[in-house]
Amino acid sequence: MRAPVTPAQRRLWFLAQVDPGALDWHIPLAYRLRGPLDAAALADALRAVVARHGALRTRFPLDGAGPVQEVLPDWRPEVPILDAGDIAALANTPFDLTAAPPVRAAILRTAPDEHVFVLVLHHIVADAWSLRLLRTELAAIYAALDLPPLATQYADLAALPRPDGAATLAYWTEQLAGAPVLELPTDRPRPAHRGSEGSFDGFELGPERAADLRTLATAGRTTPFMTVMAAYLALLGLTTGQDDISVGSPVSGRDRTDAEPLIGYFLDTIVLRGDLAGDPTFRELLARVKATALEAYSHRELPFEDLIARLDVRRDPARTPLFDTMLVVHSGSEDEGLSLPGISSSYVDPGHRAVKFDLTFECFTGPAFKVVAQYRRDLFDADTVAVLVRRFGELIRLAANDPDARLSELYTGLAAAEQGSWDCSRSAADRRVLNLIDFSSASTALVCGDASLSYVELDARVRAMAAQLGGGLAGVRLAPGIDLVVALLATWRAGGGYLPLDPDAPAKRIGEQLADSGAGAVITADGIELLAGAHVPSIAYAMYTSGSTGRPKAVAVPHHALAARVEWMRERYKLTPADRVLQFASPSFDTFGEEVYPCLAAGATLVIPTGNRAELPDFLATPQGQGITVLDLPTSYWHELCADPAAVAWPKDLRLLILGGEQVRADALRRWFAHVGAGVEVLNTYGPTEATIIATAAHLTPADTHGRPPIGHPIGDTCVHVIGLGSAPVPDGVAGELVIGGAGLADGYLGNPELTAERFVELGGVRHYRTGDRARRRTRHDGAFGGAFEFLGRIDEQLKVRGYRIEPGEVEAALLTHPAIGHAVVSADDGRLVAHLVAAPGTTAPTPGDIRAHLDDLLPTYLQPRAYAVLERLPMTRNGKVDRAALPPVAAEAGEGRPPETDAERLVAEVWRDVLGVTGIRADDDFFDLGGHSLLATRVVARLRAGAGIEVPLRTIFTATTVGLLAVAVEDLLLAEIEALDDDEVRRLLAEEAGR
Repeated sequence: MRAPVTPAQRRLWFLAQVDPGALDWHIPLAYRLRGPLDAAALADALRAVVARHGALRTRFPLDGAGPVQEVLPDWRPEVPILDAGDIAALANTPFDLTAAPPVRAAILRTAPDEHVFVLVLHHIVADAWSLRLLRTELAAIYAALDLPPLATQYADLAALPRPDGAATLAYWTEQLAGAPVLELPTDRPRPAHRGSEGSFDGFELGPERAADLRTLATAGRTTPFMTVMAAYLALLGLTTGQDDISVGSPVSGRDRTDAEPLIGYFLDTIVLRGDLAGDPTFRELLARVKATALEAYSHRELPFEDLIARLDVRRDPARTPLFDTMLVVHSGSEDEGLSLPGISSSYVDPGHRAVKFDLTFECFTGPAFKVVAQYRRDLFDADTVAVLVRRFGELIRLAANDPDARLSELYTGLAAAEQGSWDCSRSAADRRVLNLIDFSSASTALVCGDASLSYVELDARVRAMAAQLGGGLAGVRLAPGIDLVVALLATWRAGGGYLPLDPDAPAKRIGEQLADSGAGAVITADGIELLAGAHVPSIAYAMYTSGSTGRPKAVAVPHHALAARVEWMRERYKLTPADRVLQFASPSFDTFGEEVYPCLAAGATLVIPTGNRAELPDFLATPQGQGITVLDLPTSYWHELCADPAAVAWPKDLRLLILGGEQVRADALRRWFAHVGAGVEVLNTYGPTEATIIATAAHLTPADTHGRPPIGHPIGDTCVHVIGLGSAPVPDGVAGELVIGGAGLADGYLGNPELTAERFVELGGVRHYRTGDRARRRTRHDGAFGGAFEFLGRIDEQLKVRGYRIEPGEVEAALLTHPAIGHAVVSADDGRLVAHLVAAPGTTAPTPGDIRAHLDDLLPTYLQPRAYAVLERLPMTRNGKVDRAALPPVAAEAGEGRPPETDAERLVAEVWRDVLGVTGIRADDDFFDLGGHSLLATRVVARLRAGAGIEVPLRTIFTATTVGLLAVAVEDLLLAEIEALDDDEVRRLLAEEAGR
């Protein structure tokens, strides 16, 4: 008998073809049976259960373009009775779903009156409900009890027509629109392809937590599932810092009475989107979960697999569609075994270690609350998951004690035992960098090409220029060189501070910054011009950064903050007069101060290259470059150099490499140590301009090349914390917003008290800067970097592109000054700044060339998008905001890409055209970018088989995703087939071809 597969079965079949060795959909059962077992009777009982249920006698061959159910009436499983056997081997041997029913069993005799019964099924033929039925019927037949006949079979129900599901699709389309990816902080970076090797760790949380759940369910008038889901969402909110969280959950799918006595795969999945916005009380969260769950349950007629296909969810090989974590709630206790007469039974770990999702909490709510945590071992350590479960139980306890407590209050209570105080050590000393420099030294202070200055000569030039300045803030618009350093020091000697100005920035932007900052002078190559500037309090410097409102903002850094940093750097970097430090950064970057001032404070020599900074590799190859002992580089630029570190002439005397500005990539670090070795210290630093250059530092070693390199511990008189909902401190290991306090804090933003008050806040009575960066502190047990901080990205929309801190709002505001641009959204894409545009009404969208010409007068080059896409309208979320996740990829400009050229490329393009309904396909087009998904991939395989007679593995569609790559794979498969032919077969094929 043949019948169609259900949508859920089709997905499992598809996954098995993509990865035939996958084990994550196996259901292994193993029971230790003590007593006078009749092993033959137990084997016969299993065969009788298989005879009753057609699902257990079903294989899934390919018929045309897809699989079908084929029920084998006479098939029964072999049940060997063995004196020895490997339970794990039985559990972890893959099934071939196309060849035979996926049922495997054995009875292992471990002692005269002790056996282990092992049964392994594939989920495609059974679910949790089925397992309960199977155990019940197995025990009944073993005990010679009669069972009522079955009125129908699984395949009969699978063949019934299904509802259209249009209303359900509309509901889920709205419900899941703009749902963000859950960013669980992991112990290791997420690999490009999702792994399934995992662990199953059980945690007994005891009868007290079970009682707490009953208390909460009563408070919210919710089911046990809804109650546990609310607690799980609260845990995920604490762990990720997100307030919009999607969690998968299984539902039985047995809506018909005649399905209840059947073994089969009826299981379906729903996605519950949790709303934690607004810091709700736990009682309010329960109400939200209840409403969401009831709505979801009433829109279940469209199977999850059909939903994925019809929502056109783009497949990410690193993740599962729509959610990465699942919650399973059982109202009773764990599986306690088989109830056979005269036999005691207990569950045995079958050694199965494959998991389906990043993280699953399987909860048992009956007399004692238990959690079985299933997690991917390539992402999480056991200690990390144990901490999550402990916090889960503690959140339930705290919420039961006070259901009207807000989530932030629960988080604060949870963090109290794990987080230190807000105290920061602060120095009130009015220190100045000038006082740290010994200007009486005759040694060389600055070198730039053939020019140089001793410290004595530097002091003379600084004093001469300072005599021409009147104090206050002075704009300095000079290219890197000796004159620039002299000018900056001269502003301090005159009793003021400086405002670095980019010599290449548009004149209009320079004028706005001078006027906005209240600068009283500007120093250029032509001399000093005094301005009618407003009075500015004495600060070391003001530095403009990109502004979210469309206007850049000036960070005011006081003298004592800079001096504290310089003193720490001089000591930590072990700088001495023997060092030669490279000056690489633009003065508009605060890294400039890290290069220059600690060097001068140590009496070392600052080496300033001539020419373009992009030519650094050429400079390093010169005698001057080879003498450098300390390099301070933007991380993004160092990444480029480390693409091939052997191609760079790294200084022979180099002893210290300082990185900062972006997250260090482990692969670049790996290549660095492989080529340079561990003899050069690598220091990874982190800090926003508002915290005076850096706030944390980490000494990186080869041990950091396999995970996410940390940003380290707070430096000097600095304190760093991670806060979550309601600005409550979060426990170690939990993601949140990084806040910084201590001696290095800036005064705020010049002329902008509102923004200063928003970003510089009192926490625990101590002034902190809210960075907007997402981070976590590693748990204390985490090896050498226990307690170190990790950078996890941005909380807001601020971007980091090639080391530049960019507020999209500033770039968008500049774009909107073009009369033909009505709407603009700026984002980062693969290291590029890109823009999505909508033309103004009644106009035609401008060309990229027109836009660039327009922006040249408004923005420096680094703030200008590199590529543009013109849309009819911007995608919006259900809350009326731009749905950035739904913005289409910004392709290269028109004209790029070649047409299919080889026979294989033309064949693949033709198949894609027919399957996808897309014309004009190019050789570099990507199957999934054109709208392909898993079901369509199956059709591509079928079409290639029919059109070319070639059997392409389904996995190939997901690895060779472009026309060109797939064409090469097809050619390789054809060549392999030809090479496998013997001479007689070749002659026969040639004769057939000649006769056509």
